[in-house]
Amino acid sequence: MAFEIEVKKHLFSKAIFYIDEKVIRFGLKEVLIKDITGFSYVSTQTRVNGINASKMFQIFIWQSNRPDKMEIRFTGTFGGGQSNDKFDQIIEQLWHYFGNSLLDQMHKHLMGGKVYQLTPRLKVTSTGIVVSRKPWFSQPYEVLGKWNDLTMNVANGYLSVRSKAEKKAKRTESLAQRNLWVFYYYVSWVFKNPDVIASLSAAPDNYKLLSKRA
Repeated sequence: MAFEIEVKKHLFSKAIFYIDEKVIRFGLKEVLIKDITGFSYVSTQTRVNGINASKMFQIFIWQSNRPDKMEIRFTGTFGGGQSNDKFDQIIEQLWHYFGNSLLDQMHKHLMGGKVYQLTPRLKVTSTGIVVSRKPWFSQPYEVLGKWNDLTMNVANGYLSVRSKAEKKAKRTESLAQRNLWVFYYYVSWVFKNPDVIASLSAAPDNYKLLSKRA
């Protein structure tokens, strides 16, 4: 069933956000659901003299047939209010129409023994997270944080993930980056299901860490 909602693009203009099982439309922009390979979203609250002012809502969508991401941006009123509700409704629809499929793809990718590159310095394997370290005046190397040792937190538009056992296996990344929200919900699901961790542990993992040189 199609979903559409009117949002405020700028101070004096509005636009319709539309989504169904085949397409997303926003103003003159359009993207096919089948071409979507990733997405992210953030909301930014501005303040004037200590008082909440307008709020900016941004959604980024990556496609298999385009090198650049598509941006959907609209604004809110003082304190958010109804605009917050509209943003939440849109995000719910994104998860419904393609976000959950991206979660499934990530799981199949890892279960197949493949490495999932999230950001330039954060990868995921069936064993856990791989963090790239780049110390001053020395060669870069990688450290592994295993699933059972991970902790995770989201605050102020950033995702922080770290290993309790390997102190250097930690990263803080902006949630505006491709599929960081997908990773967050995937890890949350893994944490709640010990059987999934067992399945991931049994999956092949041939990735070789970039070792630290003496």
